[in-house]
Amino acid sequence: MIAADDLDAQIARLELELSHLKQQRADRQAAAFLQTIALAIPIGVAFYAVDVIAHAAVDAELARTIADMTAKDIGRRLAGVARRPATAGLVLVCVGRDERGCIWTIATT
Repeated sequence: MIAADDLDAQIARLELELSHLKQQRADRQAAAFLQTIALAIPIGVAFYAVDVIAHAAVDAELARTIADMTAKDIGRRLAGVARRPATAGLVLVCVGRDERGCIWTIATT
């Protein structure tokens, strides 16, 4: 039988490991999302979340990636990606904001 203190320590260690694994998964998903968008929207081109939907009409991979997401859903996802460190040499930047929302661009690091 495991002592209570040992069990608490083991649980804390496992919770920390799980937290790290969840962070790694989220980072991988954000990187994949950004890379898919970068294949459809050239680096340096400014775009809105709604533009991602328009590009998905002619890009099957992007269409699969965003599935049934609304422009608002995409905007939230882009904001989450922008808060993450650069991946694969790409970074997402909000370069402005207007009544249509954030104006995004993909840049290289």
